[in-house]
Amino acid sequence: PDVQTRARKEVQSVMGKTDRDLTYQELLNLKYLEQVIKETLRLYPAVPYIGRKLYEDFTLPSGYTMPSGASLTMFFFKNHLDPEVFPEPNKFNPDNFLPERQIGRFAFSYTPFSAGPRNCIGQRFAMLEMKATLSRLLLTYNITAKLPVPVVASELVLRSDTGINVRLEKLV
Repeated sequence: PDVQTRARKEVQSVMGKTDRDLTYQELLNLKYLEQVIKETLRLYPAVPYIGRKLYEDFTLPSGYTMPSGASLTMFFFKNHLDPEVFPEPNKFNPDNFLPERQIGRFAFSYTPFSAGPRNCIGQRFAMLEMKATLSRLLLTYNITAKLPVPVVASELVLRSDTGINVRLEKLV
């Protein structure tokens, strides 16, 4: 609830008392809401793993050489739950994405949209869409989770086997 209240106050402070869509610049200014989204994607990445094929031999730090043509699967969960990068990795904490906490962080320790030359070309658009949608929801409703807690299934796309049940209470 404190996270929701803080995010709502940020949206209200950016928008003022007007009832309109946020501008592109205003969406960029929603820094705390972006931290909330990033933390959610850290714990529940939409795509929990990706596959790649090696086009040349690759030697691991251990000395083992993976041959060209080998298939790799990279699991983002492992990186996203590394306690050396994210203290208390199973706890939801948007402060993990404060600018000062990201200084010196290995670039590939947080990869909800993959990384490198083959990363998701729509990640900036996706972030803007999430901010726009969540800001409108936060201005209109109080959102609470309903039991049971979702059972997460990891397939090509992360999803819940039991649905995601929330209660929306219209704000007065």
